[in-house]
Amino acid sequence: MDNFFSPFPLNPKDPIPDNEIGINIYGYTPSLALGVVGCVVFFVSLVVHLVWLVRYKSTRTFEALIALTCLLEVIGYGARTAASQNPFVLISFILQYFFIVCAPIFLSAALYWALSVLIRSRAEYLALSPIGPKKLLAIFIFFDVATIVAQVVGAAFVGVSESKLGRGEKSFITPEQSNNVVVGGLAVQSAAFLVFLILFALFVLRVSRSNIPNKPSPLLVITLAGTALLIYLRTLFRLAESAAGLGSYIAREQVLFGVLETLPIMLSVLWLAVLPLGRFTDVRRDELGADGEKRV
Repeated sequence: MDNFFSPFPLNPKDPIPDNEIGINIYGYTPSLALGVVGCVVFFVSLVVHLVWLVRYKSTRTFEALIALTCLLEVIGYGARTAASQNPFVLISFILQYFFIVCAPIFLSAALYWALSVLIRSRAEYLALSPIGPKKLLAIFIFFDVATIVAQVVGAAFVGVSESKLGRGEKSFITPEQSNNVVVGGLAVQSAAFLVFLILFALFVLRVSRSNIPNKPSPLLVITLAGTALLIYLRTLFRLAESAAGLGSYIAREQVLFGVLETLPIMLSVLWLAVLPLGRFTDVRRDELGADGEKRV
């Protein structure tokens, strides 16, 4: 172990406790303040979205997905809060990584669901959409789940391989190979979400150029587009962080994590809490058109 070099800080304890590993995988000590703020903001957002889940019948699936996002983020930032006291505890790293990485998949799924509902809300929208609502949900949720699995497995391999090397043991996979698994998953996820953004933009463009009455609310379109771009920003950060390599400046700079991982997801769930989808879709009977059709 004397000749071992790792870009991560080494655990100074000797012997290393059973619940700890030989290196600090974060590359820094997680901020207590960031962990607490994350827990508080996502918990408050969770409560608000649960209120909207009860209040708006037409968007309960949407609100349930966002509430689940918030719940997972609370657990993830709770684990980061614990890690701020000891960054060498493996279970804290696994929990925070798993839940913070997985949480946005449900936020993305909520956006897929919202667009699919918008598309099928009127026959004219369905005709103008470049993709059917069922295909949209099936394709993009599949890619999200598959790529998240790759990221979590890759991250687990990183932890195992770095820990074994830190103990002077041989690992079945190198940290670099493990990181390549993460990069591959993120690259596919980024490409898939870019396709979603393009399809969404094409749909909005076609509807805006059409002569159909009762077009979608501009505020609704801005809300969905804004949250989608925030999610994409976060995904691109994760890709850049992993592609830069283990121990890179991007990966070891906690400020970047806070600004480009935490903040985009926080803003997304808060934006959708202030402007809930049900505000645009839960119309009363007297607000329906003469044909009795909902106007989204």
